[in-house]
Amino acid sequence: MVSSTTAARDESDVGSRRLLIVGSICAALVGLDALIVAPLAPTITRDTHASVDSAGLLVTTYALVYAVTGPLFGPVSDRWGRRNVIITGLTIFSIGTALTGIGSNFAVLLVFRGLAGLGAAMMVPSIFAAVADVVAPERRGRAIGIIMGALTGSSLIGVPVGSFAADAFSWRVSFWAIAVLAALALAVVPLTLPRIPVAATQAAVHPLRAYVDKFRAAFSNPSVLFVLLSTFFWTAGNQGMWANVGVYFTTNFDLSTTAIGLVLLVISAVGVCGNFLGGRLTDRFGKRVVIAAAGLGVAVALIAFSSLDGALVVPVIVAALWVLAFNIGASSITTLVSELAPAARGTALGLNSSALYAGSTVGTSASVAVLSGTHSFVWLGITCAVSCLLVFPIVLGLVHEQAAEAVA
Repeated sequence: MVSSTTAARDESDVGSRRLLIVGSICAALVGLDALIVAPLAPTITRDTHASVDSAGLLVTTYALVYAVTGPLFGPVSDRWGRRNVIITGLTIFSIGTALTGIGSNFAVLLVFRGLAGLGAAMMVPSIFAAVADVVAPERRGRAIGIIMGALTGSSLIGVPVGSFAADAFSWRVSFWAIAVLAALALAVVPLTLPRIPVAATQAAVHPLRAYVDKFRAAFSNPSVLFVLLSTFFWTAGNQGMWANVGVYFTTNFDLSTTAIGLVLLVISAVGVCGNFLGGRLTDRFGKRVVIAAAGLGVAVALIAFSSLDGALVVPVIVAALWVLAFNIGASSITTLVSELAPAARGTALGLNSSALYAGSTVGTSASVAVLSGTHSFVWLGITCAVSCLLVFPIVLGLVHEQAAEAVA
């Protein structure tokens, strides 16, 4: 006869697997929707009679809405429940993406991109929080690495296919295809997503006070603030170089746009492996150790990459190692954030998303200033490396990991 403990463990494992499948599907759709805009932006601006210089607004609007609203829905996820927020976010994301494929006015398209970003901001932090709620601490890093791998890996196939569809038919087809996939996911997710218990709250507490209390609970652990700072510097340093990697290969090796695309595809494929590897390393060696080691690896790789101008194969290998180390660290940082404030997990992860997008924006802007002022990729590499190295003392000296909590 099977004991009740064994049965409960089996049921928990089934719920974890279902959550990982559903979470990976939703994360893959968000990653694809966010990244497919870049290659389509010139065609979209031409078709909507907008200036080519305004193409970046399609990405900026999405990212800005995500950064601003991500923290706002964290407390809602903590109080109302992960499942409800994920389903609502997927619904809004589906509508925003579908409308993007319909819009004909550039200003209206920006609104629709913002709507899609809003849905993504509700979904992704709640998915990470749900995984941390359900998966045992000793396997949590691996689980979060899987979700992050889906978030970044979907673009490896989706973006080239979407670009081909845009060339063959219309840029609108790419968004319609994502919207259809999101609608299919929306039909399945409510049936397969496990119900995750919501922490009990006092009915007498005013909703606004309960909302604010989640932010207080998140920052009651000082380590949360320090990890958010680490996320900011980590993303700023890496994004500062990544935003200019195409210019680097054009300037130093005179590569064509197609050749650069193939090179970046190879580098990104290696980077996705870093998400999965980072999760495993995190579970085995601990989050702070992995983040610190990844920070050192990224800093060395950034300086080496920015200094190379010989045979093409060498900088490609170094860049692949850089992106591999970056994704290892990113998975570990996300896992660490998910554990520092269990009572306000969704809030902490929402704040982390905001720190990520803020770092990306600042890093990209700062890289333009460095290149304009020095005309040197070496100085850009040093600047980006310093930003990543700041994570080393912060994580090892100021961050203390939460003791492993029981899994419901």
